[in-house]
Amino acid sequence: MVRNKRNTPTIIRFPFEQMLYDNADWSLVRLNLEEAVVPESMGKRAVGINEDIAKSIEDIAERMKK
Repeated sequence: MVRNKRNTPTIIRFPFEQMLYDNADWSLVRLNLEEAVVPESMGKRAVGINEDIAKSIEDIAERMKK
């Protein structure tokens, strides 16, 4: 059986994207091993990172120390 990896975008993806559109001062960071794509319409306010969440948090924490 092939599973659709985007089987529940209405639970997380779409609501967070809508919150970004509704709040001009917000930014979005999407962490996902396989599909961290963000819509181009979000411009520089959103970034998608194809990386393990634990590794990303370690990298962010390390950068914050500098």
